[in-house]
Parts: sequence; structure tokens; C-alpha cells
Amino acid sequence: TLDDGRELELDGTNDVDSSNRGIFIEDPRFGRVRVDWSVFRKIDLQSADGSGRGYEEFGAQWRLRGTVTDTSGKRHTGAVVYDLDEAESWELFNGGHDGVSYLIPFGRLSSLERRSGSSVLVKLQGGGELRLDEDQDVSKNNAGVVVIPDSGDEVFIPWKQLRRIEFTH
Repeated sequence: TLDDGRELELDGTNDVDSSNRGIFIEDPRFGRVRVDWSVFRKIDLQSADGSGRGYEEFGAQWRLRGTVTDTSGKRHTGAVVYDLDEAESWELFNGGHDGVSYLIPFGRLSSLERRSGSSVLVKLQGGGELRLDEDQDVSKNNAGVVVIPDSGDEVFIPWKQLRRIEFTH
């Protein structure tokens, strides 16, 4: 539907058929969200002022820190390296559910709680939560977490022994 009310039915191109790879949405709560074409139904577009957030709106970035609890209840506090390769607030946490994929900067996460082998409850800074169960960061393919305390030896927690991470900022 065009702004003037006219309606067009489009076909014959990968922009509007089953070979479309999905719709990307930049969402200030989550970061980047991709909706698979197979679950996409409708989008209402609005004119936007400018081209998005400016450089100065991103703020300082930091090393991930928090408290990691393993399945035995033991807590480890310090710098956090998630999936053995994400250690900074600007890096992206990947997860999905029912054809919607999320790429969330770690700096927007308040906590992660592993609910099963491949399901995580994600709580966001400022409120809101997602239950994610698809993708590398929430599955048995996750390599685990390393906690580097301020004093003492680093601790490796395999994915299957991870219960919860509470991030501090």
C-alpha cells in the first residue's frame, strides 16, 4: 500500500518471493532483528528523520564483567568471555525463536539464564526479556564461558554446566 492509498501486488523477484532471506529491523531495545520470510506477514513503514543514530549516541564500550553461576550453584565473579570469543560490550549475542533471530550487543544484556540444553532466558537492561532457543550462542555448540577474577586463576565453565550470568556495567 502506497502513501497515497494505492495498492500494488508484486511478484517475480526475490524481494517478494520465497527466496527472500528475511527482513532486518534495527530495534533500540535489542539491536538487529531478522524476521524470516516464512514467518513475515506485514510491516508498516514510516518516514524517518536522518539516517539513524550518530556516533556520539553509542557511548563508551567496556569489557564484559559479571557473576557466573554454574549448575552446582558455585558463583564466579570477574571479567567474562562468552562462548570463548565475546568479551566486549559491543560484541553480539546471537539467538532466535520461531523464525526471528536477534543480534543483541552484550552491553544491552542484564542477565542470561540457561533453561535447558538449547534454551536461554535473556533479560535486557531497562527491562524486557526474551526466551531464545536457536543459534550458536544458546545451543550445545556454545564453547562455554571463561571467568577471569580480579585475583586468582581463570575458571572455565562448559556450556552444559552454565546456569546463569548476571552482567555488571
